[in-house]
Amino acid sequence: MKLWHKKWFKYIVLILLGISSALSFAPYYYTPFLMAGFSTLFYFLNNAKKKYTGFLLGFCFFGAFGASSLNWLSQALLLDNGEYAYVIPAMWIFMWIVYGCFNGVACFLSMLTKKGYCRLFAFAGWMVIFEWIRTWIWTGFPWNLMGYALGDWLPLLQSASFWGIYGLTFVVVCTFSVFAFLPKIKPLLVAVGAIIFLYILGQIRLYSTTTDYVMGVKLRLVQPAISQSHKWKEDVMEENVKETMLLSMKDNKGITHIIWPEVAVPYFLNQNIRMQIFLIPAIPSGATLITGGMRLVENPDGTRQATNTVFQLDDMGRIINYYDKVHLVPFGEYMPFRKVLGLEKFAKNTLDFLEGDSHKALPIQNAPSVSPLVCYEIIFSSEIVDKKHRPGWLVVVSNDAWFNTSAGPYQHFQMARLRSIEEGLPLVRAANTGISAVVDSYGRIIAYKGLMEKGVLDSQLPVAIKPTLYADYGRTIPVLMSFLVILYTLLYYADFDKKKLFAKKKRGHKGN
Repeated sequence: MKLWHKKWFKYIVLILLGISSALSFAPYYYTPFLMAGFSTLFYFLNNAKKKYTGFLLGFCFFGAFGASSLNWLSQALLLDNGEYAYVIPAMWIFMWIVYGCFNGVACFLSMLTKKGYCRLFAFAGWMVIFEWIRTWIWTGFPWNLMGYALGDWLPLLQSASFWGIYGLTFVVVCTFSVFAFLPKIKPLLVAVGAIIFLYILGQIRLYSTTTDYVMGVKLRLVQPAISQSHKWKEDVMEENVKETMLLSMKDNKGITHIIWPEVAVPYFLNQNIRMQIFLIPAIPSGATLITGGMRLVENPDGTRQATNTVFQLDDMGRIINYYDKVHLVPFGEYMPFRKVLGLEKFAKNTLDFLEGDSHKALPIQNAPSVSPLVCYEIIFSSEIVDKKHRPGWLVVVSNDAWFNTSAGPYQHFQMARLRSIEEGLPLVRAANTGISAVVDSYGRIIAYKGLMEKGVLDSQLPVAIKPTLYADYGRTIPVLMSFLVILYTLLYYADFDKKKLFAKKKRGHKGN
């Protein structure tokens, strides 16, 4: 028997294609790998005889993709002389199960419709639904949704202003799977035509607009490039703050707002008056410092908890406003089921962080109101601003030093960049080791400092545009569209013989 016809061979092929498909995302963007993966997967889905086979096919392909595309997480476990290296195999297995199960169910449900184009649209619809579910279930983990494979094509990303990352996922699944229909040419021509149409619309949107700037605002983003192994050493923490201050002070004439990365001040700043005074020389007269730090919260019962916080300080070192991180990182900023598992979290803290109440737009001196975000929060599409009080810009303070020069920081920045297109808001991102950048409301990069580059980034602040449709309605648009597509395929193209079904009904009626 030929190898191709062996039952297990297709699963091996899908695992290999799933691993290689990770190269279609930042920083590589080799999209042919994902095209080959989706086309092969859908070919097997379209020709599978048993419905449960759909789950197995999806579990192999997407599980391998998840473990491969998130392999960079192992970098964090290799810190501290590899103390947690033993966890790496378990992490790979866990990611395989998460990605494989979610998208495997989507593949299984697509098998409920008939073969052909109908099954393809059902597959795309279910993919959107389960990526949406992955955004919020068990605190959510929407990393590397399929739409991010288009991240190197700014014109194509412009449609995210209408249907967000989930709409881009629908486009990717439909257009990348059409090679499964070869030698038929018509599906391929339709897919290419759809991509060209979206590309042209995106180009028109970009060329018909210019980047305007807020008058009188000059930003300085500081990227100190402090390694994670030195960041929390008590004997050098203050020296790290000094280093960040010196970068802020150099040739700072005209700077109105200085932005430091996540926990650039590794102290409980609200309880440390000495440190507030210590920071004064880094803040020009009349300017504002936005920095990541920690806040100590005293509960009524006498217990204390820490928050991961963004502080605003005036030129006298006084805290004038703050924002506590809302969406904490499991296993990093808190340990899920700590008492049950009996484990400590991997970040260098003794207690779980306390989550903030909600996202909010903070007033800020000499600039539009700002929506601060801390690191991981920016990946949650449609969950980053207060809808009732729309800000004028987004500020993200981050620390990707955990992951060195791996693909992780590049993927993180790409997701942050897409939020600016979805919301129609400029994005300002200050990261400890990079990538720091200023992005306008269309996703155009205005200023950029690469990974592991130490220094500052000076830039004007782009102006926000009117709220996009996605900013107004959020995930309602793509999720509702996907449900309608799925409903249509189930009602009119369900995988059963309607004639036999109706014939049985008629015979039953006569018997009565």
